[in-house]
Order: sequence, then structure tokens, then C-alpha cells
Amino acid sequence: MKMTVTTQINPIQQVSMEVDGRLEECMRGLNAMLSFNGSCGCCKSGKVTLEFKEAKGYQFYEFHCHDCQARAQWGQYKSGGFFLKQWEKYDKNGPSQVPAQYPDQQSQVSNNERPATDDDIPW
Repeated sequence: MKMTVTTQINPIQQVSMEVDGRLEECMRGLNAMLSFNGSCGCCKSGKVTLEFKEAKGYQFYEFHCHDCQARAQWGQYKSGGFFLKQWEKYDKNGPSQVPAQYPDQQSQVSNNERPATDDDIPW
């Protein structure tokens, strides 16, 4: 099975992701992109970009809002695939977690931590 997701990140960024494998592998691989609703989880702005960083041999992917400077990092499962963490705003007093306001999401991973196992994902 092959699944492709195309998402308009902002007016100038459009991203297509394709995963080939069993349904579970496809959903796990596309989960972070499928969780993004097109706007910042804090201020609802559409001025969001998908960004990549590399530090000390680790790779980091995140959505970054250019209006309020909030970020939503992508967590990575040990078994492969990604999930979207909560939106966070950074200020001089330290980070503050702001839960994303997605109406279709019943629950979220608490404390912006990676779930212990794949079965701990609430959605």
C-alpha cells in the first residue's frame, strides 16, 4: 500500500509526503503531517513554516509560527514514524506549553513527552 499526503503549510510552502508499506506503517509515517490543521495551535495564525534543524547528530523537525514564535516539534517513534507534540511558546521566563486547540482531538499526550509505547498514543 502506498499513501501520499499533500499539505499546504502556508501560502508559499506545500509539502507532499509519501509512505509505502502496510497501513500501520503509512499512518505512523504520516501522523505528524496529518495532525497539522494549517494554523498555529496558539494564536491560530497561518504564518507557519515547516523547519528542520540538526544538532549533535540529532535531527529535529518542527512547525514554527512566525507571528507568536510558538513551535510544535515532531516526536519520533523508536519503531519509525512521527507524532506532533504540543505547541510551545518560549519566553525569557522559560517555555510555556500551550495545548493545540484542535476540535477533533479528544485527548493529548501530557507534559509534551514522548509516549512510552505506541499503544499510549491517545488518538
